[in-house]
Amino acid sequence: MMVKYPHSLISLSITFCFSLANMKVFSSSEDRFGMLVDKEWDKRRSNKKHRLIRSAGFRFPGACIEDIEYHQDRKLDRNQILNFASCSYITDKHHIILKGASGNGKTYISNALGIAACRNFMSVNLNFLKKLTL
Repeated sequence: MMVKYPHSLISLSITFCFSLANMKVFSSSEDRFGMLVDKEWDKRRSNKKHRLIRSAGFRFPGACIEDIEYHQDRKLDRNQILNFASCSYITDKHHIILKGASGNGKTYISNALGIAACRNFMSVNLNFLKKLTL
């Protein structure tokens, strides 16, 4: 008689077997325990980062600073944007207001800056002028 297991249980057991195979490289139980703790820590930080990005409700959740295009007509200062990406303005308790013509990429830049803050494990509140004036 053959027992059928759920697909998720099979993938979990395969992952566990690979983890055990990788842990045989370490000699002591302290090393194995340390590796498990590091793996859990990384997983929790990754989950927190994804949760922060999801809860912020970005229009472009895949936006990133590296993908911003610096055309002449946009008049963007690359150094200033990279400085904003470091999130030092948040620790200094400053705000950023983006203004420009329609279709210039203000929403994309604000999403990219917000995601940079989420990557630094900061919560983000994205506001538009329409919401502030009502």
